[in-house]
Amino acid sequence: MKLDDFSIKFSGLALGEHSFDFQLNNEFFSFFDFDDFNASDLNVQVDLLKKSNGLDIDIQISGTVEVPCDISSEPYDQEIESETRLLVKFADEYDDSQLDILVLKYGEHAVSLAQYFYEMSVLAVPLKRVSPSSKEKQIIEKSESAESTSVEEKEITDPRWDKLKNLLN
Repeated sequence: MKLDDFSIKFSGLALGEHSFDFQLNNEFFSFFDFDDFNASDLNVQVDLLKKSNGLDIDIQISGTVEVPCDISSEPYDQEIESETRLLVKFADEYDDSQLDILVLKYGEHAVSLAQYFYEMSVLAVPLKRVSPSSKEKQIIEKSESAESTSVEEKEITDPRWDKLKNLLN
């Protein structure tokens, strides 16, 4: 596997719609020296619309990455989904400074999507990574603490209120 495997050669394509599929795993992320995923299994669907003056590219990524839980540090599979649209135009100078517009030099025959795949995948992982088992523990602990608090509130009363209640009787 090499980064060129994540390029689309559009020069030989007819005008119109084309679809491409890619698979991302840890070997892909190693090209970017990214090792936060213990394992990864991501599917990438690329729909390309070739026009006479440019390309419209829709990218959809879905799958799972194994990451450590922020609470328990146990690894778990985090499902991720991400999609974006990329407009490719042609000019005298290469320019990738805009978020969703890529300008390629005239005469280019392929567009590399590896950087886009990498960024979309990494940014799709939530900032707070909590495994489902840790979420269940948090819910149980919150409900138990709420129950114990209400029991404590019932048992502990202010003696001044008790004396006032006696006045009513």
